[in-house]
Amino acid sequence: METLNIRKQFANFPMPTVVVGTEEMGQINWMTVAWCMQLEYNPPMIGIVLSKNHHTSKAIRNTGWFSVNLPTIRQMESTDYVGMVSGKEKDKSKVFPSFYGDKKKVPMIEGCGIAFECALSETIEINGDPLFIGRVEGMYSDPEYLTDGKPDFAKIHPFVFCMADGSYWSLEKRVAKAWKVGESLRT
Repeated sequence: METLNIRKQFANFPMPTVVVGTEEMGQINWMTVAWCMQLEYNPPMIGIVLSKNHHTSKAIRNTGWFSVNLPTIRQMESTDYVGMVSGKEKDKSKVFPSFYGDKKKVPMIEGCGIAFECALSETIEINGDPLFIGRVEGMYSDPEYLTDGKPDFAKIHPFVFCMADGSYWSLEKRVAKAWKVGESLRT
């Protein structure tokens, strides 16, 4: 194994690419986020890490709501765009068609693979930047992305972001079933 420079290589992990939605004072805003993770199953919780200076961070703090939207590869251009410009300077409300879930608190992207309606549960500061923890209050998907009522990633065609080369990568296919493929190694 070769030793790598942590400062230059640490960001090698591909991260899910999502779009976070907020609405403050009637203004919808979208922001691309790669620092996103599932934190808990019961109750369902999602965490996102943003810079404290982002317009989106302010809106989440002020309203207590945000959405996490998993875009499809067909939405890549718009997804990239909303991560390039700030909602402080540009109105990004019309970049994606939007809808509201049962709580009617935050916009979500119509036609994305999966959309999560999140109530802010907790904020943890990490080196001065917020880790927003959201309790998932609703989960939505277009029927075209479901198989037997469950999200089907072969139909969604999500993509990941790799910081090491500043690129988006597609996810082609399922390669094995988790908690099954290693079964032959049990003794």
